[in-house]
Amino acid sequence: MLDPDAADSRRPRRRRRAGSLTKGGPDSLRRDVRRGSAPPQPSKRRAVAKFKNPDTDALVRRRLSKDSDDVDALFVLAAIRVRGGNVAEGISILDHVLRIDPKYPGAWRFKATLHRMQGEADSERSAQRKADEVER
Repeated sequence: MLDPDAADSRRPRRRRRAGSLTKGGPDSLRRDVRRGSAPPQPSKRRAVAKFKNPDTDALVRRRLSKDSDDVDALFVLAAIRVRGGNVAEGISILDHVLRIDPKYPGAWRFKATLHRMQGEADSERSAQRKADEVER
């Protein structure tokens, strides 16, 4: 007959995961599910609406084709140009935005940031001062 303690000594012991005995550890949700106290999980059969990311560039072009002075579209266009690496063109577009609407929210701060990116400290300070004036 086999000694039960001897059989256990030959079998490798299972290690417990860190946090398995503590509340909120990695296994706590699994234990809660077994006990029936876990928060309800979303049904896998639930229909989820899938949205495609719009082509921002196309949307901006469409809005500007209807109204070439659409400051919102121009502001986004400036951001698109900067993101594409053309900071100088972004500043030029922002100048146009600020001619149309000198109090456009965030335009002066964005312009100051672009001047800083270009290494133009005087222009940055000027745009920063203008932003402070407009935001008062």
